[in-house]
Amino acid sequence: MGGGMPDRQTDGDMVNPPEKPADKSMQNRGERPEKGGFPGGGNMQNPSKISPGGKDKADLKDVLVINGGDITLKADDDCLDANGNLVINGGFIKASDPRGGINDVTGVFDADGEIKIGEDASIIAAVRSGFQNNLSPETAVTVYLDVQKSAGDKITLSGADGPVCEYENPSEYTVVYIVSPKLEAGEKYSVKCGSEEFEFEKTDSSVIIGNEKSLQGRGNMIK
Repeated sequence: MGGGMPDRQTDGDMVNPPEKPADKSMQNRGERPEKGGFPGGGNMQNPSKISPGGKDKADLKDVLVINGGDITLKADDDCLDANGNLVINGGFIKASDPRGGINDVTGVFDADGEIKIGEDASIIAAVRSGFQNNLSPETAVTVYLDVQKSAGDKITLSGADGPVCEYENPSEYTVVYIVSPKLEAGEKYSVKCGSEEFEFEKTDSSVIIGNEKSLQGRGNMIK
């Protein structure tokens, strides 16, 4: 045949079907943060920008938001793993990670982007090690223990009127991370880990009890 290839076959069907329009169903996935904040509401205190995950730059379209609920988590890896940002506006999270830290690639919070904890959030996390990067809102208390605690050793935060929050942790631990909106500056509290109790007075900033360096050189002591 002369000329070029025919546009149609003899039965009338197109040899080359028309190009499908671009599929936009995968665009704009998730809830995109507004300028200067993240979705889901809640007031953020001293947000910490961390990137413990594998991405060099977080995709702000991917956001894991927790606004409430009573959530109990136990993992030997990440308890909460966000491919983008992790926003905890409220709720009560109780987490156990006997091999990881508070916010690292094998810890309780693993986010490729930012982690933000709102002032209405409550958290008790029992882990092996501390922070990869600072994650301490004003309502946080971190306890570094000199002696490993056993599985089942209850963690209790108490004030003048009695227990504020508590968690019977199912695994061994050496670091306790507590966030509570009920902590008030100028008031006295205690954290009890098993039979060991620590008293402190809340200030306008986060509270650290013990010495993080005491964890160095222990190796993989929690098995």
